[in-house]
Amino acid sequence: VDEEARRRAVQHVRSRDRSEDPLLLQALTAIKEVLHMRSADLFFVDRNTVQLLAATTGTAQTRPREQTLSSEALEYRSGLVIHDLTAHERLRTLPEVTGPPFLRFYAAHPVESPDGHRVAVLSIVDTMPRAFTARESSILRQFALQVGSILFADY
Repeated sequence: VDEEARRRAVQHVRSRDRSEDPLLLQALTAIKEVLHMRSADLFFVDRNTVQLLAATTGTAQTRPREQTLSSEALEYRSGLVIHDLTAHERLRTLPEVTGPPFLRFYAAHPVESPDGHRVAVLSIVDTMPRAFTARESSILRQFALQVGSILFADY
C-alpha cells in the first residue's frame, strides 16, 4: 500500500463537507429506492474512526471503528452482505442492532480513490433480515463506483 497516496486520498475526502452534496444525496436516494431499503449511507473510514458523510436518514456522527459496521465492510474489496445482523458474532451487539433502529440487514461496498485506496463505505440497511442477490450486489457495486466518482471528481 502506498501510504502517501492513501493519505492524500483520505485528506481529499476529509477536506470537503459532503453532507449536503446534491449528487451524493441523489445517488444515495436512488440506491435506497432501487433496492427498497430503509436507508443508504456513506461513511468515511479513517484509521481509528468512522464518520457519516451523507445519508438518506440520520445525522452526522463519528464513532470508533470497532463500534461500526463500516469497519468490517472496508476489508471486503468485493463488498459485504450480512443477511441477519443478530446472527453475526461481533456485530449483533452494536447499538443500532440491539436498539433503535433495530437493524437486521446490512450490505456495503468500499468506495475507492482513483488510485484504488479504500477510503469510504457505501452501505444500505433494513430492519428485516433479507436475501440479497448477485444482481443486487452488482447494483450496489455500481453505485459505489458512482459515489467514488463524485467524491473524487476534483481530485
